[in-house]
Amino acid sequence: MRTHKRIHRIVAALLALVLVITMIPDTLLAQAPENTADVERAVAAESTDVIESKDEVETANETEVSEQFSLYGSVMITNADGTTANLDKIKVLAYRAADYDKTVNTNTVIAETVTKEDGMYRLDNLAKDTYRLEFVSENTEFDPTAYTAVELDQTVGYRPIMAETEKAQDMAADPEAVYPEKAYFACIPQVVLEETQKEAALLLQKVETAEDAEKAEGDALTIGQTQPGEAETKPEAETEPEAETKPEAETEPAAETEPEAETEPETETKSEESEPEFSDLMTIEELKELDEEMAGATMELADMNLFSRDSRFAAGTSWTFDAYYVKEADLHNVMKTDDFNLKYQMEFHASQNLDIGAVEIRIPRELLQYRDGTSIVPKDIAVPEGKLGSTTESRSTPFNYYIDEETGELVFFNYREIKSGTNAAFQVLYKYLKIMEIRDETTWSLQSKVAVTVDGAKEEREVEPLTGEVDSGVTLSSVKKAPLNDQTVQYNPELYTKNQVKQYITGELPQEYEDHFDQYNYVVWRVDMEGKATQPWSLSVNEAPGQSGKIVGCSGNIIYKNVYTSLDHTGQLPVGEDFQVEDVRKYKSWSCKMDIVVAYPKAQVYDGQTVSNSITVGLKPDDGMDKPQRKSSSATWVYRKYDWIYSGDTIGIQKWNSGYSHSIKTYTSWLDVYEAAREQGEDCIGSFIDSLS
Repeated sequence: MRTHKRIHRIVAALLALVLVITMIPDTLLAQAPENTADVERAVAAESTDVIESKDEVETANETEVSEQFSLYGSVMITNADGTTANLDKIKVLAYRAADYDKTVNTNTVIAETVTKEDGMYRLDNLAKDTYRLEFVSENTEFDPTAYTAVELDQTVGYRPIMAETEKAQDMAADPEAVYPEKAYFACIPQVVLEETQKEAALLLQKVETAEDAEKAEGDALTIGQTQPGEAETKPEAETEPEAETKPEAETEPAAETEPEAETEPETETKSEESEPEFSDLMTIEELKELDEEMAGATMELADMNLFSRDSRFAAGTSWTFDAYYVKEADLHNVMKTDDFNLKYQMEFHASQNLDIGAVEIRIPRELLQYRDGTSIVPKDIAVPEGKLGSTTESRSTPFNYYIDEETGELVFFNYREIKSGTNAAFQVLYKYLKIMEIRDETTWSLQSKVAVTVDGAKEEREVEPLTGEVDSGVTLSSVKKAPLNDQTVQYNPELYTKNQVKQYITGELPQEYEDHFDQYNYVVWRVDMEGKATQPWSLSVNEAPGQSGKIVGCSGNIIYKNVYTSLDHTGQLPVGEDFQVEDVRKYKSWSCKMDIVVAYPKAQVYDGQTVSNSITVGLKPDDGMDKPQRKSSSATWVYRKYDWIYSGDTIGIQKWNSGYSHSIKTYTSWLDVYEAAREQGEDCIGSFIDSLS
């Protein structure tokens, strides 16, 4: 026995042969997930895309085409060290579940196919039914007995199982039954196919052994590789003496010296030669995180597509395509409530080489229109402009684009060959959109269409459209009314002269008050307002004076970013009805100060009486999709008659000449000072004022 032999550790598989059946096209799992959670999310993800059947079944006398269904899938493995790989040469057999008999080998195969290099398979021309899927390995480098299947969440709707496990369960349930040996290594006993398309992915997890644990610090063991020195270190069978004396087992040169098994130089050289254009390019994940005001493009070379598990994309026999928003919470639908940028990303994956011009992607160029009819089109498209015969090369993308003036579409096409395994991604950016210039509840829908010519046959698909809506409005934050308290004068809020009234109104004093000014008592009220808006607005002010008061006039300013703008350029502000000023009706965040002068008949408002006043302010969004916002405020004031009571001079004056104190003379009134100044013919030099009160 080897001294370093460790206790056998057989770890239950974390990930297993997973068949994912979802409504997404055939390369959903072309990229192997990194953990079980990713797999289960991928399995549970559902897509609403409906792809037309490639072949319509039609007879000469039939007028209707029978509806066809398809199953898509992927087969992958996860090794004990966490590395993943896709499995090709796995035969997939579909049986009608209701007719399947486990005790015989003569069940009728409804459809069959074999996985490709990227692990993908496709079963077409199926009817709506429940199927049994069996997987048979034709891959000589793959040992199914070293792997196990994971039991997925019940929400997936099916249960993948290894063949030996299924057989053991059947024998336990019916010990008398005889079950013949069969070729499949895993199966899904029941797959309910109710939708036009469903996709399934199968993942196997390597069962960890003691030998795997010993080699965990070395190179990861992958299919088709032989560890150097394996023939020397492999435990010898104690009951087989030939194993001890057989020289080949100890000296087999191929195991020790075969360079291909250890370093695979040819494969590495080929990979290096095939990837020069991808060096120094950002990854697709990095592209998604690009600044929202920038658009970029990139490529990656991989055996699988790298599309988001949350995305819903289109697929053909050897390609997948997706379009989705980036830097947005929802990949396919957005709601904009303020100025914004909008960017979407397109991704194309090829699992076989595609000729120049084989791929054509179309999407509307115009997002929406401004109020004045101006079309909003992309500010930045991350692939060069060009046409077949006059293309523009770029190391970061195999695509060019041009504008189809007849359809108003952006048309993207591959100006060079797309190699198998290429993931190409590029972005389109709409920038600096002003919500104030877009009508409320404006919507858009960008439906992308892709056509790919594969082996002479054109495959056309559509993906879920990119939709959005503008939701703008107004907010009246506050309205407050109070008697004016102007610290620069002592008499307000009461006004006593025509000049005082005119200081607080715009325009001329109305004739009624020019002719009968003394018949009224006047009070000026201050109204403070604040609001916000993302669409043009109108302001209404409804003043309600108490005690039979009448509005004499008003004045006011809208304050926006410390800039004061008169509310009314025509002179008289129309209180009580809507009014607009073009300079301010598109302000997004503003405040307003308004002074309103009210005249109260003297017969009804007298000294010591309380007068009241209320106001209702309305802020109306111009687009009319939302109701106006209104706020009210009221205030009171105890009216006092202004009396100027003369109680004599309260000012003392001292005067001296030439600064000599003996000439100081005190005057007791302003009149005495005036008379002294007149006699001297000049002002009282050197005088100062001293309060005697």
